[in-house]
Amino acid sequence: MAIYDENFTPALLNVFPELTKPEVRVLYLYATAYDMRTIAQELGISINTISIHLTHVKEKYGLEKNIELRNVYAARTNSLYLMTLFKLVGNK
Repeated sequence: MAIYDENFTPALLNVFPELTKPEVRVLYLYATAYDMRTIAQELGISINTISIHLTHVKEKYGLEKNIELRNVYAARTNSLYLMTLFKLVGNK
């Protein structure tokens, strides 16, 4: 069973427009607590490539540690959730 659904990609790119498709896929999986080996197997790429993508994402956001990526992911996706919720409540 796949752990990444390609249908997530367009929504994730809207939340993270600075990132490429491969970067957003890796960020999603890393931020949702998958280890690098599992991410590599899921996406069919090497662990080295995973590291490179994570490094690029950190550079784009001015981060130093991988754990900070999870914080950025949570903040952005939570903000999107809240905006969506407020739009739904406001339309009632």
